Amino acid sequence: PSEILSISSLSLGLDLSNNNLNGTIPSEIGKLINLDLLDVSNNKLSGEIPTELGQCVFLSYLQMESNMLSGIIPQSLNGLKAMQQMDLSENNLSGQIPELFENFMTLDYLDLSYNKLVGPIPTSGIFTNSNAVMLEGNKALCQ
Repeated sequence: PSEILSISSLSLGLDLSNNNLNGTIPSEIGKLINLDLLDVSNNKLSGEIPTELGQCVFLSYLQMESNMLSGIIPQSLNGLKAMQQMDLSENNLSGQIPELFENFMTLDYLDLSYNKLVGPIPTSGIFTNSNAVMLEGNKALCQ
């Protein structure tokens, strides 16, 4: 429920994983600017990743794997400068891998595997460490 996302004092983390949550992620997610961890993995969430998620400037851990999210990875996620680990695997995300991931200085783990991503794999930033990036299952990616 979007009411949960109105708790401005919520800062340590919000773990809604392993439920049967369905529907879209509310745009109110952007109000949780102090949130450190967001885990909505292993649900039945659909629709696009809300652009407002980029307003969560202190977010360090984002786990959205194993849902039915679709669309492109929004450019607005470049606002997540504190990001350390991001898992968007096992969804239906499409389009190219955004260059924004190359600019994250603190990102040390990125899992984009088993989506429908296309185009060239970036070559700088976290992509220079093959152990830190998971891309398998995206058949239309190329070097």
